Formats: sequence, structure tokens, C-alpha cells
Amino acid sequence: MFVDVEPSCAEPTADVGAITHEEVEPTGVADDIDDGPAIQKAICRHYERYVKALASIISEAQKTGHIRDDLPADWLAWQIIHAA
Repeated sequence: MFVDVEPSCAEPTADVGAITHEEVEPTGVADDIDDGPAIQKAICRHYERYVKALASIISEAQKTGHIRDDLPADWLAWQIIHAA
């Protein structure tokens, strides 16, 4: 299965339940952590830059025959990111 988008960049769906801070925060973590739209956009920008950089490297390797070229470089970049 190929993943072509970072889950934090995808729109939330109605059938996926929200995870509350109480479910994931360890004791003593501040309650004022910003997890709103600004953070989500920052995460998306981070992954978009990461994919762009990796895809560029993969594309060059595909041209030289070092990496398979039957799949788009950005797909392979997402695979690397999600495998990490």
C-alpha cells in the first residue's frame, strides 16, 4: 500500500473519533498546548518540504537507474517518510 499524504495534512472525517489530550498526554504536561489549525498547517508544510526534498533525490536516482522508475518519486518519498 502506498501512502500519498501525511495523515495530519488530510481533512478529518466524521467517522474517525477525536483523540483527546487526556488519552495521550503524560501526567504533568501543560494544558495550553496549541494543537489547532496553525500547528496542523506547520506540520503539513514540514512534510511537503520533506517530500519535495526526498522526491528530488529519488528522481535523480531513478534517472541513473539506482531506484526503480515505475513509481512516482513522490510516492516513494512518502513510503520512506512513513517507514521511518
